[in-house]
Amino acid sequence: MNPDSITVKLAAELAGYTTHNIRRLARTGVLKADRFGTAWAIDRTSLLDHIAENKRLGQGKHAANRYTKDLGMIQKLDLTEALVLDTETTGLGNMDQIVEIAIIDMTGNLILQSLLNPTIAMTQRAYEVHRIGPSELDAAPLFPTIWPELIRVLNGKKVIAYNANFDMRMIAQTAHAFDLDLTLLDCDFHCAMRAYAMYRGGRRNYKLTTACAAMSVTGLPEGMQPHRAQADAELTRQLVLKMLETPAD
Repeated sequence: MNPDSITVKLAAELAGYTTHNIRRLARTGVLKADRFGTAWAIDRTSLLDHIAENKRLGQGKHAANRYTKDLGMIQKLDLTEALVLDTETTGLGNMDQIVEIAIIDMTGNLILQSLLNPTIAMTQRAYEVHRIGPSELDAAPLFPTIWPELIRVLNGKKVIAYNANFDMRMIAQTAHAFDLDLTLLDCDFHCAMRAYAMYRGGRRNYKLTTACAAMSVTGLPEGMQPHRAQADAELTRQLVLKMLETPAD
């Protein structure tokens, strides 16, 4: 056994996670760990690095507390300064990368949009969602090409995303894949998915399409492709505005 290994229980206490989340992070390879039958031994250094990275990206301990925080913070945001971000990716795993990114402001104006050529293959599951294929990506720029512009647009801003943890993780993974300095990115993310969960009075997470249907958010500008980054950012924008103008039941 690795002498730096710790138990799942201790790892959970250090990170402020549940033991279930620690095991999930170990199974998916996010945390280095050894498995002995049904038991996991978690690499302490890997865990501390994971905690430090999450803190740097604005993800604190005790994720459940962010339901209230994110709803309250979105209510207090100066929407004239807020941005909405969405990404489409090669998949959901800890090595996947961004293949499309879009950023809009709270009036719907497009600030940044780009397809991105990844260094890994697209999963079939991801392709079936966004339908972004090799023919579109072969001529697309690599992530480092847009990195300076992404930093310029996001730094110092309040950024809303639906499932912000996922988009933050994908930005980090894509930056790491190209050996980019993630510390150059300095913005505050707010999760519209958690805000909507709290708006509904619970902690269940809803798909964006489900939340939009429940709030009668159905319209996309003509020509905007569903399940693409700009379209999902636009739906998120409309959903946030509906939450702010419609009292919760």
